[in-house]
Amino acid sequence: MMFKSNSNVKIGFREKLIIIGPAVVIAILAFVATFYFVDPFPPRRITIGCGPQESANYNFARTYREILSREGIRLELINTAGSAENLKLLKAESAGVDLAFVQGTMKSLVQDTDLVSLGSLFFEPLWIFHRNELAVRRIPNLKGLRLAVGEEGSGT
Repeated sequence: MMFKSNSNVKIGFREKLIIIGPAVVIAILAFVATFYFVDPFPPRRITIGCGPQESANYNFARTYREILSREGIRLELINTAGSAENLKLLKAESAGVDLAFVQGTMKSLVQDTDLVSLGSLFFEPLWIFHRNELAVRRIPNLKGLRLAVGEEGSGT
């Protein structure tokens, strides 16, 4: 069977509206739903646990605050005793800390959590100073001795 092609048929405005209209409405509804349910923008305010003011991590946090402020993001610094306190604040969702600096060896304190490490900044050695007359060769030799290790919650 053969048909004669009629290429001179014009589609009127009403027919175009019937064809294109629903597609446009569906696309607009999809954008509205996406915007409503998915927050497409990064947060404008972030809090970071950064340790005491005299620490290297506090200085890193200040540098991050300067960099993020250029992008319109406000970074609030939360002074803490150190890594152990930072981990406690991160675990407690109501503590108001979004991210924190933590020593890498502290992972054993937070098992069964959804905390994620974004990277490593530097190695932080533990320096031990003692009198010559003490026979200290390894950390277990310090058992029973009085030690000065910093603030409670610092990570040391």
